[in-house]
Amino acid sequence: MSQLFYQYQQAIDEIRQGKRTEGRARLRELNRRNPENAQIALSLGHLEAQERNFDQALTLFESLLAHQDFAAQGAALIVQTLIRAGRGRDATARSLVLRRVLDSDPQLALATAAAFSSIYDFTQAEEVLAEQYRKKPHAEIAAARSSALVDLGRGAEAIAVLNEALREFPGDIACLAALANATNFVSDSREEGFRRHCALGRMAEYALPVTDPLSFRNRPDPDRPLRIALLSHDFRAHSVAYFVEAILRHHDRSAFHLTAFSTSFTEDAVSDRLRSLADDWKSERSGSPRLLGREVLAVSPDVVIELGGLTGGSPLPALMPQVAPVQISAIGYPNTTGFRAVQFRFVDSLTDPPGASDTFSTEKLIRLDPCFLCFTPRARRPALRVDGKEPVFASFNRVAKYSEACVRTWSEILRRSAGARLILKSPALDSSAARGLLMRRFASAGAPPERIELIGLQQREEDHLAMYERIDIALDSFPYNGTTTTCEALMQGVPVVGLEGSTHAGRVGASLLHAAGFPELVARSPDEYVANAAALAPRVDELRAARTDRSQRFLSSTLCDGAAYTARWQDAVRLLWRTWCEQKRNQSSPSALR
Repeated sequence: MSQLFYQYQQAIDEIRQGKRTEGRARLRELNRRNPENAQIALSLGHLEAQERNFDQALTLFESLLAHQDFAAQGAALIVQTLIRAGRGRDATARSLVLRRVLDSDPQLALATAAAFSSIYDFTQAEEVLAEQYRKKPHAEIAAARSSALVDLGRGAEAIAVLNEALREFPGDIACLAALANATNFVSDSREEGFRRHCALGRMAEYALPVTDPLSFRNRPDPDRPLRIALLSHDFRAHSVAYFVEAILRHHDRSAFHLTAFSTSFTEDAVSDRLRSLADDWKSERSGSPRLLGREVLAVSPDVVIELGGLTGGSPLPALMPQVAPVQISAIGYPNTTGFRAVQFRFVDSLTDPPGASDTFSTEKLIRLDPCFLCFTPRARRPALRVDGKEPVFASFNRVAKYSEACVRTWSEILRRSAGARLILKSPALDSSAARGLLMRRFASAGAPPERIELIGLQQREEDHLAMYERIDIALDSFPYNGTTTTCEALMQGVPVVGLEGSTHAGRVGASLLHAAGFPELVARSPDEYVANAAALAPRVDELRAARTDRSQRFLSSTLCDGAAYTARWQDAVRLLWRTWCEQKRNQSSPSALR
């Protein structure tokens, strides 16, 4: 064994043991003395990127381009690092240059598509991936392409792409996860969604069997202070942050110690605020479920709560095999995970009515009535519409949620509401191709195009919230409802017309509107949804006059009562812990936990 290899391995071992400062210093010295060694540059580059030292990481990854065996990997890492540094447009430009030389490399194609997605150009992302798949079919390419199609509102095509890929790559985890997630956007069938999530869970368990929850040696004292780990990719300016802040702010620190594990490369003012509220904060950006699981195990949590489900970057895979006696899914995903290692999921009696709903979840459903969510407003600004006479409908949800049923229904609302206009705002609509596609969909549904306005990304939150001054009535999406958009509209005094569906994703809006004190805005059928919206249009003067009152009603509602919500949340967590303690003392069957 050479001295260089020994020193390199020593550095890697230090990093794996949690001695990152020592390991990084050793790698830096090795790289200084051996700048031509690609393996050292690669390992150090990964470490610098994880520490958000992006310029240093880019220099190291650039050096890999001179090594034939490392060039493709280096190219993909350059693009990924630019994205993580928030330089999405630089990433797209660099990726196009690199692909001229390495145009057949699937990892570079994935990075290129991710670069386009980071600037919300999902059309270009989908085209890159479709071209790559034609050259050489690859399961991960198909999964990523399906996500771009979903983001363009082409969910049915996404599912077709995934079904084709699964015929060629049966049992592929990435494709199964993408298929389960895509179903949320296009199907109101609980059976279909459950079947696809279970297929994913079964395949995952082949590689990582479920751990017996009673094998953990945590002290089974039902009333002692609990160590809780919150895992998320979204402790930043993201919808999840609106709904986790109340827990961090109001929890009883004498009874619950909350450690937030962030897996995101993005850190912003929201991250800083959440960090200040958590009892402890850890960043784990390796992208490795195994390493994240090891970091979580190191704090010996009694309870782990993951907040992402099957969404991009989610830490969910780190929960297999199990890393705590009690594992819960909450807030960020509108369906079962399909993972039996996740024993519980927080819902409520409106999103998941007792009875049949329980049969469509691999987790035991824990109902935090009256609502499984609590919204923390970021800004409270007046939202008085002063210009124009005609009623204005709007949806600020992602284009991904503009289902064909939505487009048909919103078109019918316009036809029934003389002179009314529809504003649709979503980051994806920055792309002219995405705008053209959406307008063609509305034209096919018979909507008058001159009464539809499309708006793209608003970079500043105050500009985004100011857009509510232009609208009178918000239209919720279905079968995948909005969440943050519904709360923001009500916060700004704008009524939201909702439709109660069959799935959790399609019933969140009903739960929010009931908790906010506006149950009359919830329709039970598409026809009633149209009628409710059309009935509001002639009342715009009344709606505008009531905006301040409506906003205050929302802000003082159950949905914004962080202290009361956190008390219910703590009671639920404590009850699950006590159940585990009792079973641990009795050494009951682990199946009793499910």
